[in-house]
Amino acid sequence: MREGLSDNYAWCIYEDKEGVLWIGTENGLNRLKDGRVNWFKTDQGLFDNVANDILEDRQGNLWTSCNRGIYRVSKAQLNAVADGVAQTVEYVSYDISDGMLSSETNGENQPAACKTLDGRLWFPTTDGVVMIDPDRITLNDLPPPLVIEEILMDGLSLNPNHRAMLDPGRGGVFEIHYTANSLVAPEKVRFRY
Repeated sequence: MREGLSDNYAWCIYEDKEGVLWIGTENGLNRLKDGRVNWFKTDQGLFDNVANDILEDRQGNLWTSCNRGIYRVSKAQLNAVADGVAQTVEYVSYDISDGMLSSETNGENQPAACKTLDGRLWFPTTDGVVMIDPDRITLNDLPPPLVIEEILMDGLSLNPNHRAMLDPGRGGVFEIHYTANSLVAPEKVRFRY
């Protein structure tokens, strides 16, 4: 399987306008371009390894349904990872907290989703149909403020208002406990360091 798809069973296939095939499996998203297969999984930043169906919006994003919801990922970012220019992609996910009645989508049958002429995307779920209008979605690009809750050195709390000095060559455990306050969707806050 190293030379082929990320899984033996393809659940969906989407061909983009450049003739690239995007193949969804239960073990990753695959790109077939010029006879070469690239795999994309959570290790490369995907929301989930399951891809029940794949649609493309007018902005060049791929929308993939899985058992935890629906997520959007930039096709340009996926191509950059496949071409070795980048290591990871960023996604935006949608689930019950965004108004879906069920996060689990249906798949394994082609087609499991569709894009209508007006650009809207339709995905079946275990509790009805979800419609997404990518042209009407606005993203909140402002990160929530980071809050340092506590700093510990060898299990002892340090006062963040005082200067702490570490002796050269001294080992120890240094911990920073932090959070980001988001009232919109706290479960979707991700940290990068």
